[in-house]
Amino acid sequence: MKKCRVITWAVLIGVFPQALVAVYADQCTPVGTVLSSDCPRNTVIYSFCGTCNPSDYSSEKCYLHKDEDYRLAWDDHTVDVEVVTHGQVGVHWTCNVPAQSALDPCWPAFLDPVVTSTTWSQTYVDRGAYCPLLCSSHPLGPYQTSESCDDAASQTKTSSGTCYIAGGGGRGARSLCRRYLLLSDWGRNW
Repeated sequence: MKKCRVITWAVLIGVFPQALVAVYADQCTPVGTVLSSDCPRNTVIYSFCGTCNPSDYSSEKCYLHKDEDYRLAWDDHTVDVEVVTHGQVGVHWTCNVPAQSALDPCWPAFLDPVVTSTTWSQTYVDRGAYCPLLCSSHPLGPYQTSESCDDAASQTKTSSGTCYIAGGGGRGARSLCRRYLLLSDWGRNW
Protein backbone atom coordinates (compact mmCIF):
# COMPACT_ATOMS: atom_id res chain seq x y z
CA MET A 1 0.00 0.00 0.00
CA LYS A 2 2.82 2.45 0.91
CA LYS A 3 4.61 1.71 -2.38
CA CYS A 4 1.40 2.33 -4.31
CA ARG A 5 0.82 5.61 -2.48
CA VAL A 6 4.36 6.86 -3.21
CA ILE A 7 3.99 5.95 -6.90
CA THR A 8 0.61 7.69 -6.99
CA TRP A 9 2.15 10.83 -5.50
CA ALA A 10 5.05 10.69 -7.94
CA VAL A 11 2.65 10.39 -10.89
CA LEU A 12 0.36 13.14 -9.60
CA ILE A 13 3.19 15.52 -8.77
CA GLY A 14 4.98 14.79 -12.04
CA VAL A 15 1.83 15.31 -14.10
CA PHE A 16 0.40 18.22 -12.14
CA PRO A 17 3.30 20.09 -10.49
CA GLN A 18 1.50 23.43 -10.68
CA ALA A 19 -1.34 22.04 -8.57
CA LEU A 20 0.73 21.90 -5.36
CA VAL A 21 1.79 25.31 -4.16
CA ALA A 22 3.36 25.83 -0.74
CA VAL A 23 1.30 27.52 1.94
CA TYR A 24 3.12 30.54 3.34
CA ALA A 25 2.56 31.77 6.84
CA ASP A 26 0.58 34.99 6.65
CA GLN A 27 -1.01 33.94 9.94
CA CYS A 28 1.68 35.46 12.14
CA THR A 29 1.23 38.76 13.90
CA PRO A 30 4.19 41.11 13.31
CA VAL A 31 6.52 41.67 16.25
CA GLY A 32 5.77 44.98 17.96
CA THR A 33 2.03 44.82 17.26
CA VAL A 34 0.03 46.15 20.21
CA LEU A 35 -2.94 43.79 20.57
CA SER A 36 -4.47 45.79 23.41
CA SER A 37 -3.52 49.20 24.76
CA ASP A 38 -5.83 48.71 27.76
CA CYS A 39 -4.59 47.21 31.00
CA PRO A 40 -2.86 44.85 30.69
CA ARG A 41 -1.17 46.26 27.60
CA ASN A 42 -0.54 43.28 25.29
CA THR A 43 2.36 43.52 22.81
CA VAL A 44 3.70 40.79 20.49
CA ILE A 45 7.43 40.30 21.24
CA TYR A 46 8.04 37.11 19.19
CA SER A 47 6.16 35.58 16.28
CA PHE A 48 6.96 32.58 14.08
CA CYS A 49 4.78 30.50 11.78
CA GLY A 50 6.27 27.30 10.37
CA THR A 51 4.43 25.64 7.54
CA CYS A 52 4.93 22.61 5.35
CA ASN A 53 3.86 21.05 2.06
CA PRO A 54 2.55 17.47 2.25
CA SER A 55 4.05 16.65 -1.15
CA ASP A 56 7.51 17.15 0.39
CA TYR A 57 6.77 14.13 2.60
CA SER A 58 4.77 11.94 0.16
CA SER A 59 1.88 12.25 2.55
CA GLU A 60 -1.71 13.48 2.68
CA LYS A 61 -0.91 15.88 5.51
CA CYS A 62 1.97 17.42 7.44
CA TYR A 63 2.39 19.53 10.57
CA LEU A 64 2.65 23.28 10.93
CA HIS A 65 3.03 25.43 14.02
CA LYS A 66 2.46 28.95 15.22
CA ASP A 67 4.48 30.39 18.10
CA GLU A 68 3.84 33.81 19.60
CA ASP A 69 5.13 35.46 22.76
CA TYR A 70 3.34 38.37 24.38
CA ARG A 71 4.43 41.00 26.89
CA LEU A 72 1.61 41.85 29.28
CA ALA A 73 2.16 45.16 31.06
CA TRP A 74 -0.01 45.39 34.15
CA ASP A 75 -0.07 48.57 36.24
CA ASP A 76 2.01 46.81 38.93
CA HIS A 77 4.35 44.53 36.88
CA THR A 78 5.17 43.08 33.45
CA VAL A 79 5.10 39.41 32.47
CA ASP A 80 5.93 37.51 29.25
CA VAL A 81 3.62 34.76 28.00
CA GLU A 82 4.92 32.07 25.59
CA VAL A 83 2.48 30.30 23.26
CA VAL A 84 3.36 27.23 21.13
CA THR A 85 0.55 25.76 19.02
CA HIS A 86 0.23 23.19 16.23
CA GLY A 87 -1.89 22.54 13.17
CA GLN A 88 -1.79 20.54 9.96
CA VAL A 89 -1.84 21.08 6.23
CA GLY A 90 -3.95 18.60 4.30
CA VAL A 91 -4.31 18.10 0.56
CA HIS A 92 -7.79 18.50 -0.87
CA TRP A 93 -8.18 16.48 -4.07
CA THR A 94 -10.97 16.45 -6.58
CA CYS A 95 -12.11 13.06 -7.81
CA ASN A 96 -11.99 14.24 -11.43
CA VAL A 97 -9.61 12.94 -14.06
CA PRO A 98 -7.15 14.54 -14.07
CA ALA A 99 -7.24 15.08 -10.32
CA GLN A 100 -6.62 18.61 -9.11
CA SER A 101 -5.45 19.53 -5.66
CA ALA A 102 -5.22 22.43 -3.29
CA LEU A 103 -3.52 22.73 0.07
CA ASP A 104 -5.89 23.07 3.00
CA PRO A 105 -4.13 24.67 6.01
CA CYS A 106 -5.62 24.12 9.46
CA TRP A 107 -4.02 26.86 11.55
CA PRO A 108 -4.38 26.77 15.34
CA ALA A 109 -7.20 28.89 16.72
CA PHE A 110 -6.35 31.79 19.04
CA LEU A 111 -9.55 32.58 20.94
CA ASP A 112 -10.25 36.09 22.20
CA PRO A 113 -8.60 36.90 25.54
CA VAL A 114 -10.75 37.27 28.64
CA VAL A 115 -9.62 40.25 30.73
CA THR A 116 -10.69 41.58 34.12
CA SER A 117 -9.02 44.13 36.40
CA THR A 118 -6.90 41.33 37.93
CA THR A 119 -6.65 38.48 35.36
CA TRP A 120 -5.88 37.86 31.71
CA SER A 121 -6.46 34.49 30.05
CA GLN A 122 -6.47 33.23 26.47
CA THR A 123 -7.20 29.77 25.07
CA TYR A 124 -5.40 28.30 22.06
CA VAL A 125 -6.71 25.29 20.13
CA ASP A 126 -4.52 22.97 18.05
CA ARG A 127 -6.23 21.89 14.81
CA GLY A 128 -5.82 18.88 12.54
CA ALA A 129 -6.77 18.10 8.95
CA TYR A 130 -9.54 15.52 8.75
CA CYS A 131 -8.73 13.25 5.81
CA PRO A 132 -11.24 10.46 5.12
CA LEU A 133 -10.58 7.95 2.34
CA LEU A 134 -12.26 9.21 -0.82
CA CYS A 135 -12.10 8.72 -4.55
CA SER A 136 -11.96 4.93 -4.25
CA SER A 137 -12.97 4.55 -7.89
CA HIS A 138 -10.30 6.89 -9.24
CA PRO A 139 -8.06 5.30 -11.95
CA LEU A 140 -4.95 6.08 -9.93
CA GLY A 141 -6.37 4.29 -6.92
CA PRO A 142 -8.03 5.37 -3.71
CA TYR A 143 -6.51 8.26 -1.80
CA GLN A 144 -7.30 10.49 1.11
CA THR A 145 -8.41 14.06 0.73
CA SER A 146 -8.59 16.83 3.31
CA GLU A 147 -12.22 17.63 4.02
CA SER A 148 -12.18 19.86 7.08
CA CYS A 149 -10.23 21.07 10.09
CA ASP A 150 -10.96 19.46 13.44
CA ASP A 151 -10.17 20.90 16.87
CA ALA A 152 -7.65 18.90 18.90
CA ALA A 153 -5.95 19.70 22.19
CA SER A 154 -6.31 23.12 23.78
CA GLN A 155 -4.31 25.11 26.29
CA THR A 156 -5.11 28.22 28.29
CA LYS A 157 -2.49 30.74 29.37
CA THR A 158 -3.20 33.04 32.31
CA SER A 159 -1.65 36.01 34.05
CA SER A 160 -2.60 37.98 37.13
CA GLY A 161 -1.89 41.57 37.98
CA THR A 162 -3.46 44.86 38.95
CA CYS A 163 -5.29 47.40 36.83
CA TYR A 164 -6.07 50.52 38.79
CA ILE A 165 -9.42 50.95 37.05
CA ALA A 166 -11.90 48.10 37.59
CA GLY A 167 -12.62 45.89 34.58
CA GLY A 168 -9.27 46.46 32.89
CA GLY A 169 -8.60 49.21 30.39
CA GLY A 170 -7.75 52.81 30.90
CA ARG A 171 -3.99 52.41 31.24
CA GLY A 172 -2.57 55.75 32.27
CA ALA A 173 -6.01 57.15 33.19
CA ARG A 174 -6.07 56.30 36.88
CA SER A 175 -9.15 57.18 38.83
CA LEU A 176 -9.38 60.46 40.78
CA CYS A 177 -9.66 58.45 43.99
CA ARG A 178 -6.38 56.68 43.25
CA ARG A 179 -4.68 59.98 42.36
CA TYR A 180 -5.88 61.52 45.61
CA LEU A 181 -4.57 58.54 47.61
CA LEU A 182 -1.21 58.74 45.88
CA LEU A 183 -0.95 62.48 46.55
CA SER A 184 -2.09 62.17 50.16
CA ASP A 185 0.40 59.34 50.79
CA TRP A 186 3.14 61.42 49.22
CA GLY A 187 2.27 64.38 51.42
CA ARG A 188 2.18 62.23 54.55
CA ASN A 189 5.65 60.82 53.93
CA TRP A 190 7.21 64.31 54.12
